[in-house]
Order: sequence, then structure tokens, then C-alpha cells
Amino acid sequence: MASSHGAQAKTYVGGRDLSGYLSQTNQSAENDKADVTVFSSTAMTYIAGLHDQVFSGEGVWDAQGTVGSDAVLGSASWSGSAVFSHFPAGDAIGSVGFGAYGIETKYEIDTPVEDANRIKFEAQSSRGFDRLVSLEPLTASFTAGTAASSVDNGAATSNGGAGYFHVTALNGGTIVGKIQHSTDNSSWSDLITFSNVTAGGSALATAVTGTVNRYLRFNGTATGGTATIHAAFARVP
Repeated sequence: MASSHGAQAKTYVGGRDLSGYLSQTNQSAENDKADVTVFSSTAMTYIAGLHDQVFSGEGVWDAQGTVGSDAVLGSASWSGSAVFSHFPAGDAIGSVGFGAYGIETKYEIDTPVEDANRIKFEAQSSRGFDRLVSLEPLTASFTAGTAASSVDNGAATSNGGAGYFHVTALNGGTIVGKIQHSTDNSSWSDLITFSNVTAGGSALATAVTGTVNRYLRFNGTATGGTATIHAAFARVP
């Protein structure tokens, strides 16, 4: 068993890195059930119902520009939705986390007289949580050309998946990000293209159907500037 410490966690919301503001997060999933027990039953009988997934957290209130916790989570509360990516043990290539395109259902600011100002939030996903594998850790001054190391998933899947892409900063120009896949870790083809992102604070979650080959990697190009980015992919088994 490989244990990890919560201080290693990374959390990205809507193209911003909130890891330096949050002190606790929680991922919960519930499956509703319907009681179909009848008179001849010898035990309670149920059938599966609807699923409900919630991502919540708390941390320090900070109104800094467009990158602080209040600006990011406050904006998400007004818009109603945001792309969330969370990695409990850090976001090194191959690290496992989860992602969701969620509706932010609650945002609170607590102002105690004897303590620091703090925030709390909750977000719910209508499509469940995606089990992410990090393909590009948060990388500053990204320009172009060198593909990240590949991740071996052991086998292909025919059920598709979803790619997550956060651009936390973009110093001029545009960036195109690509998630590529391969059958042999040698010949690569594009699986998802995140096209022409032109500003920091941008996040995309893009689903694909069909075959996702065994090996995955991130590649991309920043034109006319440098970017700070994170990319991950969730395969449907």
C-alpha cells in the first residue's frame, strides 16, 4: 500500500490553481435505492436508483485579483458551473485523481472575530466523477514541442473517456493542447485537441467516445507566449 499526505494535494478549478488556498476537501458519492420488497421476501430487496456526487472543500478567503479563492469560487457560484480537477497525492505524471464538470451549489464566507476569514464550497456533478490520470503536472513557462512522458494504462478501452485541461496563466499568444494515444508507445495519434486557448483562467473538459489506446500522453504548442498548464485524462473502463 502506498500512503500519501494531504499536504501534497493539488486542486484546480476553472483554470486556476486553488491548492494554496484550500485546507480540506471531500469527495462523496451516494447511490439511491428503491425498496421492492414483497410479502414473500425473507429479506429486504432493493434496486439501484439515481447517483449523486458532491465535491466540497474549505480554506482561506482571499480576494486577490482573478486568482484568489474568492474570485474563482465566487465566479463559479454566479455562473453556476466550473471544471474541477483534484489530485489527493499530487499531480505528477501518472498520479490518480478525479474530475467533474460541476454545478457549484454552495459558497460561503465565514468571518469570525477571533480567526482568519474562511470559505466553504460545494459542487455537484450530473455525470459523476471522472477518475483522472495526470498527463502533465502544473507546468509553468510551457512553450512547445516536447511531449510529456507517456502513461501505460495496461490495456485499451472501447468505451471512450474525457480529457481535462487547465490553463492557469497565458503570457501572450495562444495555446493548443493535445491528448494523444498509442497502441505501442511509439506511433501517436491525436485523441483530443483543446484548440486556441487565449487567456489564463481557462478550463475545458472534453468527452470522447470509442477506442482509447493503451498509452496516453500530453503534447501541445504555445504560440507567441508561454503558458502554465495542467492536463489529465479519465478512461471509461
